[in-house]
Amino acid sequence: VVADGLDIKETKVNEIMSTDLKTIDGNEDIHEAMHQMGQNEVKHLLVVSDGNFEGIVTFKDIIQVVPSLIELVEFKKASQSEDDFAN
Repeated sequence: VVADGLDIKETKVNEIMSTDLKTIDGNEDIHEAMHQMGQNEVKHLLVVSDGNFEGIVTFKDIIQVVPSLIELVEFKKASQSEDDFAN
């Protein structure tokens, strides 16, 4: 907001909020959540069940529960960098 020269006391939240929100069903597993985050290049998913908002799951939430997943993410980033370098 400040970088855009907007006044933080005058700028409304709905003027800067994200609107292309990604959701996941609350009954999906952690693997699916990580997959959706990766596919959509997001770190947060709205959790819904039967069309009702239940909460938000974040990349950080998942890593706190399953720390070993961070290694997979780091490996994927390294592989992508190598692919970019090769092309």
